[in-house]
Amino acid sequence: MYVVFFYQGLATHLSAKKSALEQLDGYRLRLRKSEEEFHHKEDERHVVAETLKKANAENSVKTAVESDGEEEDEEDADAGSEEDGSRGYTPSPTPAKSRAGSHVSPT
Repeated sequence: MYVVFFYQGLATHLSAKKSALEQLDGYRLRLRKSEEEFHHKEDERHVVAETLKKANAENSVKTAVESDGEEEDEEDADAGSEEDGSRGYTPSPTPAKSRAGSHVSPT
């Protein structure tokens, strides 16, 4: 009779151990999937970061080229004004003097 209880207890213990191991395997599988997902998202994050770096670099180059072009245009305009002697200054026409105003004679 004690042997029957022993075998029943042993069977219950082994069944519980088997269930616990199966549950542990399930947790391990979920953990592995989560780690793979995490690494995949990390890879995506790195790709996005590299893409942003490239886009920022391209924008910097584009801005530098545009500003260099504007500086060259200004230099060309300055050079053109130096050639005609105006040096960027354009005199406005002088107004015609009216002789009908008050005139003091030098007598």
